[in-house]
Amino acid sequence: MEHGASGSSAVRRALQFGIPVVLAGYALFDRAFAYAAAAPGTPVFAGELLLLLGTVLAVLATGHFKLALRHSVPIGVILAFAGWGLVRTIPLIPVYGLDAIRDAALWYYALMAVIVRALVIATPELPHRWARAFAPFVVVLLLWSPIAMVLGNLTGPLIPGSSVPMFSHKVGNIAVDTVIAIGFLWLVPVDSLSRRVRRILTALATVVIVASGKLNRGGAVAALIALVVIGVLAGRRR
Repeated sequence: MEHGASGSSAVRRALQFGIPVVLAGYALFDRAFAYAAAAPGTPVFAGELLLLLGTVLAVLATGHFKLALRHSVPIGVILAFAGWGLVRTIPLIPVYGLDAIRDAALWYYALMAVIVRALVIATPELPHRWARAFAPFVVVLLLWSPIAMVLGNLTGPLIPGSSVPMFSHKVGNIAVDTVIAIGFLWLVPVDSLSRRVRRILTALATVVIVASGKLNRGGAVAALIALVVIGVLAGRRR
């Protein structure tokens, strides 16, 4: 589908490439990646740059976004959540400044779902392309996660221009990233992953979740809830 003003294709390609790269960076390096990939001289991180690109795409390819918003209950819920978050955030900005915006990240990052839906409408084969690319990344993520847990306890050098250690990685985030990998293994059909490989990787992921759960109960609870949802969805698929 090539609806949109001149330049929309270039922005769409940038987002199609940038979204998985940024997500991979956050999954592997957490806050260290956020600060390393920040726009020089600004407090704008990589994820926010993607949101800005998404805003540009919304202007250039409004038709795709209209389709993304139409007849979608999940998108409607996300927009309601974001709207409520905006209403609650605005009064706090004069009091807390940039910290109020940072603390509100959950609702405005949720808008990435609208951008992704618009991208998929414009390029229907995109989920398959992303899934093929994510399959080998799952192996990298699961092998790296135990190392990240160990390195996260080290002070190490700081990211230039910040007070964030280069090896900074929240254990709770590791648990969540790992359970997302399990969801991918059992909910996304990828021919390159046999059932045996899925079971081996799931076993490794389970070890990572248990280890991280001992260090961070919040991450363990989030992972447990996600596992229940994954089990329900996998059962429905069968």
